[in-house]
Amino acid sequence: MEDQRKHQRIRFGFRIEDATGKTVWMAEDISSGGCFLQAMEKAPVGAKIHLAFQLPGSSKYIEAVGEVKHIREKGMGVEFVDMDTDSREETERFVGDYIKYQDQPPKS
Repeated sequence: MEDQRKHQRIRFGFRIEDATGKTVWMAEDISSGGCFLQAMEKAPVGAKIHLAFQLPGSSKYIEAVGEVKHIREKGMGVEFVDMDTDSREETERFVGDYIKYQDQPPKS
């Protein structure tokens, strides 16, 4: 099966919460276009979730609206459907830097 993603994605776990701070998920992966959230209780496909998170190494708190695109046994795939340009660029930069770092040979 061919990967149809538009954005580079990395497997990277970190905390994401809803805008109220009452619901917390662990992100399993992220791209500038979305993420996969580990979740016991899942929102239905098409549901909009207001998300807030801070990327490691960044002082900026990112807020986005995500739409649930698919459900899996251990969580749900969420597409960022409303995210300001600076936040999307910061997320893309984080993913790109992570990929570059992973591709570097170990220093001896």
